[in-house]
Amino acid sequence: MFARDDFLFPERGKNVPFTITNTYHPSPQVVDWNRTFYFQKNVRTFFARMYWDASSEQILDRLGRSGRFMQPLVFTVTSNGALLITSEQSFIRLFGRYVKLPKRMSAKVNVYEEAIDDEHIHIFVHITLIGTVMMYEGVATIVEQK
Repeated sequence: MFARDDFLFPERGKNVPFTITNTYHPSPQVVDWNRTFYFQKNVRTFFARMYWDASSEQILDRLGRSGRFMQPLVFTVTSNGALLITSEQSFIRLFGRYVKLPKRMSAKVNVYEEAIDDEHIHIFVHITLIGTVMMYEGVATIVEQK
């Protein structure tokens, strides 16, 4: 179910190459983040759509092609100039509106991006009741599209 929605998938591995394709939509201000992972036997995609929500004054991240799950994001620049993106609350779309999940069921997300020579990225997603649901680290091939 989640893998077909380009959200979560069961594959795991080490030294898995991945590409991030960022597509910018100027009106409204939206960025699609399409991460493609090249496992030995499968190619998997994780899709998210990020946008500014004026009513909540937050950047929101809709996860998967359906946007069924959503996370408000907080951006911080670390002392060494890296970007840290965090979220501790999750929402699920039910009957056409987003409903806040209880803290125990929400994903705690830490995205650490450090520009060395290329984009070095470390992403860690943990849900208290389940454990780690996604983690990857490495140098990504980045493709920017408008």
